[in-house]
Amino acid sequence: MKIAFVIDSASCIDSDFAKSHHVYVIPLQVIFDGHSYADMLEMTEHDFYKRLEAGMMPTSSQPALGSFVALYKRLQEEGYDRVISIHLSGALSGTVTTARMAAKTMDFPVEVVDSGLVAKPMLFVLEEGLRLYEAKMPFNEILAGMVKVRDRVVGYFMINDLQYLHRGGRLKASSALIGGILQIKPILHFENQYFDVIAKVRTARRAKEFLYKLLDDAALRQEILEINVVHANHLQEAQIWLNQLEEKFNKIPVKISTLGTVVGVHSGPKAIGLTWVC
Repeated sequence: MKIAFVIDSASCIDSDFAKSHHVYVIPLQVIFDGHSYADMLEMTEHDFYKRLEAGMMPTSSQPALGSFVALYKRLQEEGYDRVISIHLSGALSGTVTTARMAAKTMDFPVEVVDSGLVAKPMLFVLEEGLRLYEAKMPFNEILAGMVKVRDRVVGYFMINDLQYLHRGGRLKASSALIGGILQIKPILHFENQYFDVIAKVRTARRAKEFLYKLLDDAALRQEILEINVVHANHLQEAQIWLNQLEEKFNKIPVKISTLGTVVGVHSGPKAIGLTWVC
């Protein structure tokens, strides 16, 4: 059984990893001033944040239905028996819905997985699927294993600048203004395909303490296999977090990853958070 793995660019998958593991990446679109750019192909994170620094405000859009259909057909023509297509949370984007619409037009099996996540946490799901496939596990067990990992991934993100949530339609203008004056930092929570603002904390320092406490509590309840510090153009601060967490959790791998451009449309620069898998 020959399976093709597809994932969208909101995962921030490394291009070398994708090539070496034969993972097919479908880009979302980042839009500036009416011009659309294929995420991570025509618009890098460096270029994206340079434009934000210049005062340009972006939007994003999901891949077109035709892009999914074309990719799935090409994979069928290349001799794949099945496709597993993994996408960012349906709570944040219509990408997974469009993928399912495309899958229904195909005359061979395309299984669409809502990761319920964004950025690096999506890759936990993909990596488990690849591991099970390479172990020659049955298709149903591969899917079940991916879903099991998805349900064990937790993510918390602190938004630094509320204007991006406001412009993306996720926050009222008055709330953004007041929140900016008071240095309110919303904490977003992703878990089990669930997305919500769980807290609004004054100052970045207190937000960091809040996130560390969540991680501490989780580590007391269950074994944590990996921790990721996820950031939006905030590498220096992310490195500080990594050093602190490596010292505290010296038996758990701690890594740094980015939120990417599509998530950056809504988070803005200097968003930072923690994700972990149990």
